Amino acid sequence: MLEAHTARRYTHRMTIKAVLFDLDETILDRSRSLELFLTWEASEFLNLPFADCERYIERFLELDNNGLGDKTEIYSVLWKEFGLYEQTAAELAANYRNSFSRFCCEKRHVDQAVSVLKSKDYRLGVVTNGPSPFQENNLEALGLTQFFDTVVVSDALNVRKPDPEIFKVACSNISVDTEHCVFVGDNPEADIQGANNLGMYTVFVPTRRHPACSFANKVCRDMRDLPAVVIEADGAGNH
Repeated sequence: MLEAHTARRYTHRMTIKAVLFDLDETILDRSRSLELFLTWEASEFLNLPFADCERYIERFLELDNNGLGDKTEIYSVLWKEFGLYEQTAAELAANYRNSFSRFCCEKRHVDQAVSVLKSKDYRLGVVTNGPSPFQENNLEALGLTQFFDTVVVSDALNVRKPDPEIFKVACSNISVDTEHCVFVGDNPEADIQGANNLGMYTVFVPTRRHPACSFANKVCRDMRDLPAVVIEADGAGNH
């Protein structure tokens, strides 16, 4: 389902050569992946009593704050609150980094969208905030790396979205100017505003955390619609 927004319209058609994606909650269903990981961690890795598993998961999610919480600090709190004394907090955080990718699942129809875009010769990339190589491993776990010509992770670059430099690096890696790129993401500030500032055509993906964005060029609720959005924005007709 698509929605057009009037806050920022292009007055001319443009040539689109590339599509850049955010990772968490755009390509990767982080919420579902984290739920699966935590269920395994609580019940099997930590062998918590059944009555404590749900409380453990809820507490982790509270401390995680949608991915913004430092994992070592999170596990330091959980270590103390749940008496996880057989391992250190650092070892528990390392288990998160090493095991999370086993539970990664993609957002619905992402594989279809990127496959169609790739078949039409658009260059594709990922621009994501987060630790490295953790984020690269999560993308690889989805089995989608073959579709992407560049993957830029904030930790490896030491620059986070919405800083323009991280977008510029991704565009430079695929030899495409920013104004010839579409950016697809779920975070209004980091993804949409950051890309807007560089003249990119922006596509917002609604989530429970960010259900709306008034200044994206398009809203895409179903990834199967994304190729049509890109083609519509592409005025060259070369694809």
